[in-house]
Amino acid sequence: MHIDWIVSITIFLVAIAYAFSYYVSFFDTGLEADPDAAFEAIMKELKTEVIETPAIFETSEPEGFRLIYSPFPFEAPQEDIRVHDSEGKKLGCMLAGGRLYWLANTSIGRNRYRVSFANGTAGGCSSFFQAANESLASLMLQERGMEFSREKIERLMASGYESLKKSLGLPDFRLELEAGGSRSSYGQALPGNRNIFSRESKGRVYETGEKVSLRMMVW
Repeated sequence: MHIDWIVSITIFLVAIAYAFSYYVSFFDTGLEADPDAAFEAIMKELKTEVIETPAIFETSEPEGFRLIYSPFPFEAPQEDIRVHDSEGKKLGCMLAGGRLYWLANTSIGRNRYRVSFANGTAGGCSSFFQAANESLASLMLQERGMEFSREKIERLMASGYESLKKSLGLPDFRLELEAGGSRSSYGQALPGNRNIFSRESKGRVYETGEKVSLRMMVW
């Protein structure tokens, strides 16, 4: 009886050791490059630094379109400035006389906006309004962050895979991107006999305010 117990324990320990060695080998990447480092390299290619100032306009009047303004919060050309509403919709805006104007459909209470700047991005404030009966919005503290750039996404998607892979020192990879209801992919087809390591990032496209989801797979 005592010997049977020892044999059972021995078999159990051998099975545990085998399982452990199996899973260690399973999670071994077998990659010369770090998947996390590869993901960060791609993020730098697709994102841009954004300086953002939240703005609040408060009113007791019923819903309607109003011309809102604030002191110009950035030292930047108007083509690099954008205004979005609380739902991420891009609003028409104009710079004139040291002021930033935008047209918005407001409702009773607090109306929140996002005034932002990113260097070298086209398609910003280009509207023209007759400045009359405008309402002042309050600006909050500036914030800095990284957001996806439509311009950078298009540039990467149009680049050669092998040259980009070599310049960034990447392993084999594939990108799958979804933005504004459309999907696109870049890179090689997924292999059928390799471990695939996946990373995902979600955010918004700075130029349009669209939600974006990016998945990167490396092997």
